[in-house]
Amino acid sequence: MVGTVVLVFALLLSARNFGVPLFLALFGAYVLGPVVNRLERYGLSRTAAVAVVFLLGFTSVGALLLYLVPTLFAELAKVPAMLTQVLAQLSPVLEQRFGIELSPQLRDVTQQIGQQVGQAGNDLAPFALQALGSTASILATLLALLVAPVIAFHFLRDAPRYEALGLSSLPPRFRAQVVARFREVDLVLSAFIRGQLTVGAIFACIYGVGLSTARVDMALGIALVAGFGNLVPYMGALTGVVLTAVSFAVGSHAPWQIGVAAATFGLVQVLDGILLTPRIVGERVGLPAVAIILAVLGFGELFGFVGVLLAVPTTAALTAVAKVLIEQYRHSHLFTGS
Repeated sequence: MVGTVVLVFALLLSARNFGVPLFLALFGAYVLGPVVNRLERYGLSRTAAVAVVFLLGFTSVGALLLYLVPTLFAELAKVPAMLTQVLAQLSPVLEQRFGIELSPQLRDVTQQIGQQVGQAGNDLAPFALQALGSTASILATLLALLVAPVIAFHFLRDAPRYEALGLSSLPPRFRAQVVARFREVDLVLSAFIRGQLTVGAIFACIYGVGLSTARVDMALGIALVAGFGNLVPYMGALTGVVLTAVSFAVGSHAPWQIGVAAATFGLVQVLDGILLTPRIVGERVGLPAVAIILAVLGFGELFGFVGVLLAVPTTAALTAVAKVLIEQYRHSHLFTGS
């Protein structure tokens, strides 16, 4: 397991344009594997089951993007006015209560940032086309990302054959132990990745409905950040509360709107602690919240966004390795003294 982890990160560092789509393909195949297995048990062939899953997946993602992209661009256009309003309301408070005076230069810089953010939405498409036309590495990355679904399709279709080949390659005396350890890692990853993605999607829908009902500015963006931010413990809810509070602070809102937003966050926390997370994620994760946060921060600092994605799988694998080492140590002569 340690060798596999080292190999994955060495591949990402040395050949990022090749390693990233390969990782994405493996990740997609791992997430969709249980659905394919269930369709196969219903009588479909392996290839037909994978084709059905991919067809439904592409249709759902395409429909979602057709709705999300225009909505997110519309909400992005509100950022300049929001920044200007925040500065206008914050300056008197800082000057009167705390004696802090915002210099005219800072105000000019803030206004310029707001204007640039607003203009970014309009200039994004031309900028992307210009970058794609002039940067070969970006073209290579986009091409590799387009190939990732093809690789994932083959991984899903041939997964049983790869598993059988791997088991037959292990020495018989080590086979049971290796399978048991990888099963532990699979339990952790399936509970965390599949479970948290499911819970995050449910939370994002609840946040979206509640915050839209409360007429919160940028409700959709806040819902996505707060819902899927749940992958890092406490970060999703905390970020959502802060962004919602800022949205309320810069505008005039009725008490019922604040009450609906507060009830939405309260409902999500109740469902998170009592119903959804215990039933969907369960107690199999076995990774403390602090360990997950530190792993995400550390791997993100070292390897960027891909490091954030790999933080939990790597921590789960190394936790299984640590259990083996601790077992061996407690049965050793050094520990027992015999």
